[in-house]
Amino acid sequence: MSEDSNPVKEALFEHIRGSDAVRRMVAEQRFGDATRDIAASCHGMVEAVPGGTAALATGMLHYLLTEALIPSQRKVELRGVGLDVVVPDAGTLGRDPAKALVIAIPEQTDPGAVRDVVAQLRGVQPVRDNVWVVLPRDMDAGARTFILGRDGGSFCGIIPEIFEFVRATGAGRFRIFGA
Repeated sequence: MSEDSNPVKEALFEHIRGSDAVRRMVAEQRFGDATRDIAASCHGMVEAVPGGTAALATGMLHYLLTEALIPSQRKVELRGVGLDVVVPDAGTLGRDPAKALVIAIPEQTDPGAVRDVVAQLRGVQPVRDNVWVVLPRDMDAGARTFILGRDGGSFCGIIPEIFEFVRATGAGRFRIFGA
């Protein structure tokens, strides 16, 4: 299924466009509340579509990162490894892995496939704590895991945790005149 015609992403963005409450929560930086609202609204669609949780997590994360003004790159490749989300960017990951966060959102969620994804990511992100995975259920993924369930799960806390990562590492600060 192409990303452009994904019914889960269509339902997600239709919900966001039609919900003053979600847009208000995001404007007020209540990202957890917005995530819970969206997850509750879209969960029926998620269960009906293969890879639905990955599609919802990807769409929500892209939307929330953009609205939160957190610098990130999506769907990039570094040294032959596909990366779903990198904060702040692949260049920083290549130069200084301690200041970059890699977030995987695998469509295949059986434990072996998830561990394989994490192992590939470790080839480009050697800092163990800087590899995060978003999944529909808890499992030993060999990385920090955020669960996206009907109530939003621990995924509700991902944006505040990314804010904290950026603050703590100085990653993603705007550089003006080479400063």
